[in-house]
Amino acid sequence: MRPAWALWLGFCLGSQGHGSVCSSFAQPLELDQSLECGGLNMLQTRVETAKVAAKVQPWDVYWYLVGTSHKAGTVLLGAVMRRMFRVLGATYSCQARLPLDYWKPPLTTDGMHSCSESPTAHIWLDEDLCPDSLRKLRNVSRNSMRAVTVIRDPAMMLASAYCYHHSGHEYGKQPAPGRQPWPWPGIMSMGPAEGMASLADGMFGVLECMTESVEIAGNDTLVLRYENIARNSENFDYAMGQIADFLFGDLITHAEQSQMLEEAQKEDLNRVTGPYKQIHTNDKICEEEAWSVLPSLTNVYSKIKEYQQRLGYGSS
Repeated sequence: MRPAWALWLGFCLGSQGHGSVCSSFAQPLELDQSLECGGLNMLQTRVETAKVAAKVQPWDVYWYLVGTSHKAGTVLLGAVMRRMFRVLGATYSCQARLPLDYWKPPLTTDGMHSCSESPTAHIWLDEDLCPDSLRKLRNVSRNSMRAVTVIRDPAMMLASAYCYHHSGHEYGKQPAPGRQPWPWPGIMSMGPAEGMASLADGMFGVLECMTESVEIAGNDTLVLRYENIARNSENFDYAMGQIADFLFGDLITHAEQSQMLEEAQKEDLNRVTGPYKQIHTNDKICEEEAWSVLPSLTNVYSKIKEYQQRLGYGSS
């Protein structure tokens, strides 16, 4: 008995004749001429359906870089982007900085990889964003990069860093090599003036990276201000829409974008209540006190104002 595929070929050959895509054999089978190429037509339909189903994913088109430079932005942007990529089903990503921090969640479920050793990873995370990451990914992607970063007022970054470490968070953490070491455990007993003066040199390294990254940002990089995102829920939703449009655009459906924005709202500090909110936030009273003391630190404040000017922030 002939297999089914042979009969379908018979239908084609008997009905189409020589010269058609169906007539690969010299001797067509003697079958009912009215049956035409039903089998191959059905197969072609299935192939076309499969092509539609095999949707091109955004990371097949672009290389993505999620970059942050300060604690509040790292927590917020990282959480938002994890939700957005999860909606799209992304699973593979990498981290730009070494050593890998296994205590921090990656952007995707399979994301604990070094970007330098993961050439097929098109989703990068850099939680200490410096210009080298932007330049490298631009080159690797052949100018097919989409990057997003969240900046913050340098004055508030220094005040926030003091309050965060003063409360004992990230005990023992040190700034980049070549910077003045941070005084542990001394920082925990220092007042705002002494504490910020001790942290300043290390924070200047962070601020320089953040500022230079913004200065080389082109049309492939979306730069948002943390202050605008955190101001209220309306601003938050607007910023999330900017991120979704810029990174994914027409590569995602309206339904996917709507789901992204709905998921992102779970990270809005103006909507979140309860103990989870404390993970994101600092001691506001401490920050306000430190911020008010900062202008008295003449040399430190002068440098802070330089960074503010370069980033487009008004004087604090």
